Amino acid sequence: MENSTNLRTRRGPSYCVMGLLILAIVALTGIIVWQFIRVNTVYFQGQADLNEIKTALSSLEQYAETLPPSNENHDSLKIELILPEEAVDNIDNTEDVITIVQAANSQSLATINNYLVIFSILITVVVIAIPIFNYLFIQKEQIEQLNRQYAKYDEHLISEAKKLNEQYKEYEKHLVTELEKVKKSIDMMQTVISNNSNVLGLGEQGRKSEIAQIEPISDSITDKAYAHEINAKMFASKKQFDQAIKEISEAIELIPSNAKYYDFRSLIYHNTSKYPQALADATIAIELDPNSARYYDSRGVTLHQMERYEEAIEDEKKAIERDPNNAQYYDSRGVTLHEMKRYEEALVDKNRAIELDPNNANYYCSRGVTFHEMKRYEEALADKNKAIKLSPTNAEYYYSRVITLCKMKRYNEALQDNKKAIELDVNDPDYRAYLAFILFLSKKYTDSLNYIESIDNSFESSLV
Repeated sequence: MENSTNLRTRRGPSYCVMGLLILAIVALTGIIVWQFIRVNTVYFQGQADLNEIKTALSSLEQYAETLPPSNENHDSLKIELILPEEAVDNIDNTEDVITIVQAANSQSLATINNYLVIFSILITVVVIAIPIFNYLFIQKEQIEQLNRQYAKYDEHLISEAKKLNEQYKEYEKHLVTELEKVKKSIDMMQTVISNNSNVLGLGEQGRKSEIAQIEPISDSITDKAYAHEINAKMFASKKQFDQAIKEISEAIELIPSNAKYYDFRSLIYHNTSKYPQALADATIAIELDPNSARYYDSRGVTLHQMERYEEAIEDEKKAIERDPNNAQYYDSRGVTLHEMKRYEEALVDKNRAIELDPNNANYYCSRGVTFHEMKRYEEALADKNKAIKLSPTNAEYYYSRVITLCKMKRYNEALQDNKKAIELDVNDPDYRAYLAFILFLSKKYTDSLNYIESIDNSFESSLV
């Protein structure tokens, strides 16, 4: 309301000037029209009088011709009948009368023409002046409007600057808080390093040593829960899953609304093949944070292991909807579709996973497995070659290529890959068993039997 009032106040003087100008033009136009009508009336009246005089003079001339020649005053008689007495002294004959009337009429006509010229000039001036005045007033209004807009914009900039300043202060506070958390984490890790130097080593001694648990740096619930989380991850990294579950469960008791704690415990249950417990924790994590794509993927993987493939597909779909650029979710759904023997659909998802993450060896191996089941062995072999090139120390990729090479009856190459897999992972019995199978397929029956006997002897030795 205040802006509207100010706007009307600013426009008031302009409209007053325009109104006075228009009123003056209308008044002047009325005067000119009135004078024009008056002079025009006089002119036409004079013309009528002139015609009457001519008619009267013609009648007098005819009458004078009928008078006796001795009457010398017949011209004066004619004039006296038409003109007033004071005008007769200046007129000698009838032609003078006509001349006088015509002169009067000519003067009236000249006056009319003058008024017409003045009127035309006035109209021209009005036609030119009004747009000029209007343009000037519009320009003035536009300038004022721009000034008002600039003032509003200036106010907006000041307001935004204040908001940004407040946001910066909040961000600074948040940054300080996060730095404090990082510092606490570093302090915890330094404590772990100082107290567990052997445990954190990569040697055999470190793997067999007991892990000394860290203590929270304060009595706050958050710090206590965080300490249990760190301990749980340390135990899990050493495959001490029972201790890991105990630690993360204590963190959950302290902060039961933390979804990532349930997700981590679900992962441990999954790795220990306790799928019902893993499914329960994954479901709680989703209930606490239904917008997390990772939690749906985690539950989908567990459902896959439980062979509940349709439900797994639904969870992977929800994960993709929430994070459509995550390659892992496409590969997870592709693996499930593969198990359902929907190979074409699985191939679409695995292609998408590779598009999003072209340097991930696991995705190439996964797609190679699908190509293998579709009996597209050359493409399967190409993908497995790519996987080994990206990750040459992964025994599973060599073993997967062994299976494809055997289907292609390239037994010597398969035999070399199988030996490489055993070299990279000595403890996997499947690799040794398959080596004997390859020897049998390549018709090296004696070598196959000898290798089987060596496996049996090794197994018996381990039991003693």
